[in-house]
Amino acid sequence: MSAKQLGVTVVMTIATMVSVASLAAAQGASKLPEKAASAFRSAFPGVTMKRVERETEGGEDVFHVQFKDAQGKRDCEITPDGKILEVSSSLKKGGLPSPVLAAVENVAPGSSVEEAERAEVFADIMNGTIVELPRHELRYELRIERGESNAEIEIDEAGHVIVAPDWKRDDEATQDGEQDTILDWWRSAATRLEMETRPV
Repeated sequence: MSAKQLGVTVVMTIATMVSVASLAAAQGASKLPEKAASAFRSAFPGVTMKRVERETEGGEDVFHVQFKDAQGKRDCEITPDGKILEVSSSLKKGGLPSPVLAAVENVAPGSSVEEAERAEVFADIMNGTIVELPRHELRYELRIERGESNAEIEIDEAGHVIVAPDWKRDDEATQDGEQDTILDWWRSAATRLEMETRPV
């Protein structure tokens, strides 16, 4: 293959990748109701939606929008009418503040933090009702391990435990994870079917 042909091939490949990425972004945006999409674009102008999923939390429909901006990969939880509940991002274990680490040691001594997310929370869902917070809160959602067991725990920036750990053995967590994966697949398939058959 000549240098000219190679150059043409590279350009065509890049153009195809850009087209696929643009199509994926457009499809992601189309999954969001208009009010939610408009609120997301206002809050995060110029970013590309990587993935959109719909879940039911506390009896309310919530869309999870994965995107990437200058702060890295993030996830936005937003309601169909455009209310942003929280924006979260992954954290390195060394990035946890001291009060959070102290809280983990207090409620789960001897455990280690395996995964961590930092969430800016603007509203909570309580008993099927969306409650706006007086001011946004920083919370840390962690997966911790101790011996052959693991748990998830949620702690605010001051070190107050919001969700206490519910310990499970690794084999139980694996089974739960497999069940969740199957349920998520069915929910995702049902959502896609609903989206595809919804009148325009």
